[in-house]
Amino acid sequence: MIHEITSISENEILFTPSTISGLCKLVRKLGYKDPHQQLYNRDGSCIGDLLLFLEDNPGAIDAMTDWISKQKEFVVSDDSVEDEDLEPPTEK
Repeated sequence: MIHEITSISENEILFTPSTISGLCKLVRKLGYKDPHQQLYNRDGSCIGDLLLFLEDNPGAIDAMTDWISKQKEFVVSDDSVEDEDLEPPTEK
């Protein structure tokens, strides 16, 4: 999916809040606009815009995955995770 990229200033990037809403607003400025306008945040930013961006830019997902793998609080050894921990919960 090709999107028309609009110009944004370095200051707009630097002053984008480090929140989901801020990221949604940033990708909207880059030209990603969910045609279905699904999943809105309380402030009116559209999560669908962010999903389109992630679909179009797998490197962004790779960067998040790399960041998560480097965070000690998220990384556990394979020995400490039981197979049943990986299973989805079942309804009782």
